[in-house]
Amino acid sequence: MTTELVISYYFPPSDNISGIVLSKRIINNNKQVDVITTSHGESFVDEYVKNRFVVDINHTKDSPKAIFEFIDKSMDIIDNEYESVVSRSWEMSNHFLALEYKFKNPDTYWKAEFSDPLLHDIDNKINTKKKHKIDDKEFFSHVNRKIQELGDFPLLENFSSTFFTIEYLTFLFADEIIFTNANQRDLMLKQFPIDLTDYVFKKSTISPHPSLPGQYYYKSKSDVELDSECINIAYFGEWYYGKRHFESIFYALDSLNHKFKDKIRFYIFISNEKLLNDLKVSDNIIVKKPLDYLTFLNATTKFDILLVNDLSTKDSWQLNPYLPSKVSDYMGSTSDIWAITEKGSSLDLMDLKYKSDIYDYSTSADVLVQILEDRGFVDNEYTLNDDYYVKRLTYLNELLEKSYNKNENLKKENRQMKNKIRELSSQDKKIIKTFKNIKNKL
Repeated sequence: MTTELVISYYFPPSDNISGIVLSKRIINNNKQVDVITTSHGESFVDEYVKNRFVVDINHTKDSPKAIFEFIDKSMDIIDNEYESVVSRSWEMSNHFLALEYKFKNPDTYWKAEFSDPLLHDIDNKINTKKKHKIDDKEFFSHVNRKIQELGDFPLLENFSSTFFTIEYLTFLFADEIIFTNANQRDLMLKQFPIDLTDYVFKKSTISPHPSLPGQYYYKSKSDVELDSECINIAYFGEWYYGKRHFESIFYALDSLNHKFKDKIRFYIFISNEKLLNDLKVSDNIIVKKPLDYLTFLNATTKFDILLVNDLSTKDSWQLNPYLPSKVSDYMGSTSDIWAITEKGSSLDLMDLKYKSDIYDYSTSADVLVQILEDRGFVDNEYTLNDDYYVKRLTYLNELLEKSYNKNENLKKENRQMKNKIRELSSQDKKIIKTFKNIKNKL
């Protein structure tokens, strides 16, 4: 009999980051577990999964309806009493289910991991949308009885948000709470509207995303072809342009006058390449589609340098609470790592070979020169163009304006369509009224 239940709304073969992080922890713990998930299919972690319980959800993920459907269907499936249960956000549904299991089995040890803050979004704003409110008096009556049994803590009110509800209840009832970095823990506790700092701190641990053993980097071969005469640098992952971007590198590379600059090759595995179109050094940048997880791991071993960057948070957060999960996968590879960081972030504090400042493109230029020199490509007379920054911003503003105008045109068409629908509806009402009058006369 397995003694641990892992709750992972998404789980490999899904490429969801939380599911992958849990999978890596399972493999590194080297013991059999049961998993409950919504994901079907075989995966690289299956040899450690004794039972995979799959539930099908009919509602939008992490909506109140999806959360309670996930709880109800899962509790109908789970018939074992586990010594421990593990959950990780995202998705919030994982913690909701773990909480319900803990209520039903109070002796079970609940280990809850926060991937990111829940109550505050990426812009450090509290989500107040009505669609995320829980309207269920019976549920809140149930949890409030548990809160009263626990001690002198504030009770919850009906119509509280899913984000606040589960962050609060996880803080209260989890036996162990894992944060991926110290900044995340400090800010989540400091900004939480109820002071639980001492209560949570005593049962919390800091545990960055784990890396897989080396053999997993060779289970699925990547067919990426590289020029051995060049210095090949890769970035993998989706592109959240507003908060995570490569402008500092674009500025640096495009403005750098170095006789060996063409030796640099950037391979960027992203879904959107339109922001690269105006670059003079576009020949130095190869854009490819994202890879599945195991193929990505193998590809990391083929590059000279792997690129990872912080989210830009200085206008929103006092400290950067995010740690890119990608860096843990990079650290399991044999390649060097270049981190573009925000000062004081967890990534900034890591001991990595190359590091530059996300807000100062000259530091990225310095790294490019250092990379070239480390590989014997020395140019003591290199220079930087000072006017590149303004030119690049002009292009980005033009791109934004085009996107805005396109959206405005779509909105206009939408308004016109709605007006036509209203006109047709009005005509239908008149026709129905006419028929009713005829019927009454008959």
